[in-house]
Amino acid sequence: MVSSMLRWMIPMVDMALVVCGGFHDPQETHQMVATLTPQIDIQPERVLVFAPTPSSEILSAQALRQWLAPSLAQLVPLDTAPTERASAPHPPYPDVLVWAFSAGCVGAAGLVNYWQRYRGTVRALFMVDGWGVPCPPVVPVHRLSHDWFTHVTSPGWGAPTAHFYADPGVPHRQLWRSPHQVSGWQVGPPGEASLAVNAADVLISWSRYYGQRPLDPYQQLITHNPKMLPLSN
Repeated sequence: MVSSMLRWMIPMVDMALVVCGGFHDPQETHQMVATLTPQIDIQPERVLVFAPTPSSEILSAQALRQWLAPSLAQLVPLDTAPTERASAPHPPYPDVLVWAFSAGCVGAAGLVNYWQRYRGTVRALFMVDGWGVPCPPVVPVHRLSHDWFTHVTSPGWGAPTAHFYADPGVPHRQLWRSPHQVSGWQVGPPGEASLAVNAADVLISWSRYYGQRPLDPYQQLITHNPKMLPLSN
């Protein structure tokens, strides 16, 4: 009850969710998004799914950036002062939260590095089975892995955050297609207790967390905090 009340007392950030799938049927991404995003208090028009043709462009941070800039510009309030628009080097884009899967993590990681430095604010990046893709050092990154081996062999540089691995392990695409059906462990920095959860808990609860004010992504607020997880209930 208390966590539910706090959820409604904290205002939401002007934020968009950017979703980058991998080399698979884009319908799987759309179905996952339709299942999870109603639970993170974000308007449907602010959920932007990158499903390019050809699909090889999911590897390209440049292609993702060229698609994202006009997509976010459409979300800028029309009542923004003309003088403010004219003086700004770019439109006042909403903050961005990124979910990426598999090969989509390649383009997403490159986008995050660029966007955070030159265009706007990236609240966090969720890399779902982005095995072998280095974490961008400029934002909080949460890795979700389909098994323990993928978890322990994935690079995890940057600020300490919470990560997830499935236990027992599941097929690679199942983690993205049906995260609410994948049980496992949320693990944090050394000294933090592991927490039994499912993958959807991690995506939903931490996405809510980054969508609430106040937040400085460089403070220790990004560190693993089990108290966040009951917000998804």
